[in-house]
Amino acid sequence: MITFKSNKQEEAGNTILYPINSVSFNPVNDRWFMTAGADGGLHFWDYEAKNKIKTLNYGNNPICAARVSPRGDMIAYGLGNDWHLGQEGLNKWQTKLGVHPIAENETKFAK
Repeated sequence: MITFKSNKQEEAGNTILYPINSVSFNPVNDRWFMTAGADGGLHFWDYEAKNKIKTLNYGNNPICAARVSPRGDMIAYGLGNDWHLGQEGLNKWQTKLGVHPIAENETKFAK
């Protein structure tokens, strides 16, 4: 078993942990996978190196869901209220759907 510390932010010397709302594996390249969560980050992970490759940050807007396309070349994601703050989060974040084309350098860990 491997533990990845994902979806966190450092603030004033404290580590704030955020819920992970989505995990998606690349169906073409099984070396990496992605987590997305309430911190507004899409995090690419190298499974074999057990290390983070890259983070795409969408501000503090939570990512409710994200999936890698069947060809492994794009990610579809949805931003909005993921309810991690309960009712306090209502109308706090913009709802948005997006697609991110995956560049080759985003999926390789520099050793």
